[in-house]
Formats: sequence, structure tokens, C-alpha cells
Amino acid sequence: MALSYNPNNLNQVVDLSTQINYIPNQWGLYNSLGMFSNEMLATRTALVPRFQQALTITGDRGWDERNSVQGNYTRDALLIQVPHFPLDDSITPNDINGMVDFTNVFAGIQTESVNLVRDRKMQMARQSHAQRLELARAQLINDGTVYAPNGTMKTSYGSTVNYFQEFGVTQTALTLALNDLTQDPLAGVEPIIATIQDRLQNGVFNYEGIMCVCSPDFFSKLIAHPFVRDTYKYFNQQQSAMLLNGRLSAPGSMGLDDRFRSFSYGGITFVEYRGSIGGQLLVPAGEARAFPLQRDGSMYKTYYSPAPRFSTVNRPASEVYYFEHRNDKDDIIEIMTESNFANAVLRPQAIIKLTIV
Repeated sequence: MALSYNPNNLNQVVDLSTQINYIPNQWGLYNSLGMFSNEMLATRTALVPRFQQALTITGDRGWDERNSVQGNYTRDALLIQVPHFPLDDSITPNDINGMVDFTNVFAGIQTESVNLVRDRKMQMARQSHAQRLELARAQLINDGTVYAPNGTMKTSYGSTVNYFQEFGVTQTALTLALNDLTQDPLAGVEPIIATIQDRLQNGVFNYEGIMCVCSPDFFSKLIAHPFVRDTYKYFNQQQSAMLLNGRLSAPGSMGLDDRFRSFSYGGITFVEYRGSIGGQLLVPAGEARAFPLQRDGSMYKTYYSPAPRFSTVNRPASEVYYFEHRNDKDDIIEIMTESNFANAVLRPQAIIKLTIV
């Protein structure tokens, strides 16, 4: 990224938000799936729709009769305030004084410059905001809550907004028999599919497929189960070899790549999601979450709000903001970045919690 250092920007705030948003977000499973639709707000509050659709199945009538009326759907909205996530940094003369840039070994010895340091810090800020976004989306799928760890979104029932609570539904918890090697896990897969279909009103809402995001121990027990291995041994020789090698390829149609081990079983795509962010596991140990994959914006959303500045207020938000301020003493460049967002799931009842028995 070639951004020129302008010595005339003394004691001015410079907006480089366009440049930081050019850096692609390539971090995380939920980002790779593309299941969250971005809503760029012009305010700090988001209206999350809640609705119940009612279809009328009519009986036959005489040709001169018109007394069948379509049922309406009930709809209201949940008003939430979008959390604010600032992340600041700085560039000082000590960052470049006598320092050598080792990022490009083919360029030979090159001393650091403000532009090189800025590029590196902008990349780091973009990655930090991307990781926070991924953690927030994982938390939404895990327990249906909005990511606000410092309590800025306290409610009457807890430390943050809980969509199960707000929509008046309870998360369904099912089990998968993976400890008993004599029991076929497929018997536990069918109820997962049936429950999701029931929660989506028997096909009123379409989806591309059912995903099951698993913790590493859940996924390992699943692919090691003899019934699962036998299924692929006789019906899918290619994935059978992958199972035996312990290395599975991700189905490209789901938007995944080889960072994530995955395979299809019983009509569900199971995906392993390893790791943690900020000490928080992306999937709770020994658990998994099954949910319908929808990428049309009808179920999963991320609401963004603008930065609290005159240049951005009441204007459509950006994913990430990046501002610089070089002080009048010419001894520090303050870097001020932020991302203001809240994730939402519009049908939380379709997310299933799975544990091992």
C-alpha cells in the first residue's frame, strides 16, 4: 500500500478509512462462509426485525365466492445500540530512527520510513478488527448474544442482548452418541435436520444446506467413529481415504478452503473450527452448533454504525475507520481506528446446540 507522508498535515486529522477497507478480510470461518449480510447504518442504533409469517391454505370455493383471506404476519423490531470498538496506536520518531525494514529481503537494506510503519500498523489494525468481528460472530452462533464484553449493552436479564430471550424462544439442545462405538451416530443426525426444518416452519424459509461447526474434540470423535468410517468405506472412497489420513478437504461450494477440515454426513456438513481469540474458544469444548446456511441476508446480519466524527456522522457507516493526527510538536502521529458493529440472528430458534454422549 503506497501512502505518501505529507508534512503539511501538521495538527490535522487525516481520514484513511478508505485505504484500510481496501485490505481484504480473510480471517475466520464465518467470514469465509459469507453468511452475514452487512447493513451500513447512519445512526448508532439498529432495528432488528422480529416477525412471524402466517400462510393461509385455502379450500375450494364456488366461482362466485371470495371469502378466503390471506393471513398476515406479525412484525415488530428490537432496538439495540451498536457497540463501539476503538483501537489506537501511534508512530513516533523512534519507530523509524535507525531502524531497518526486513519485510522485503529482495529490496536490500532499507531504512524504515513513516509510510512503511504506517502500512504495517494499518495491516495489524485491520487484522485485529477482523479477529474481533469473527469472535463476535462465533459468540452469536454459540449462545445467541451480542458481543459486548465490557458490559456496555446491559439488559434487564443479563450483560448483553440475548436473541433467544428477545425472540421468546429457547435454544434446542440435542446429543450425538459418539462415545458409544456400538451405536450409529446417524440416528442422532436425523433429529438435527428435522428440528431445523421445523424451526424454519417446514420450508417457508429456504436455506442452502445445514452446517455443523464443531470443536476439535467433537470433530475428532465423529470422524473416528467406526460407523462413520464404514459409511465412507463403502459409499465414498475418496473421502474414506481422507478420513483414514485424518485430513479432510473442505467443500468448495460452501465457501470453505483447506484451513478447515470438513465432510458431509447424513445431510449435514460438519466443519472443525480450532482455536480461540482473546482466550475465548471459537466453539466450546466438546460441543458443536448446527444451523441453516443462508447467505441472502434473511437470517444473519452485521449492523455497522458510523464513527463519532463530523465527517462521518449521519452518513452510511464503513466496516473499519482509520484516522491519523500529527501533533503540533511534530513528535508523534496518533493512529485512531475503530469498528462499530452488532451482529444479529433473525431466527435464533434454528440454531441447535450439540453435545456428546
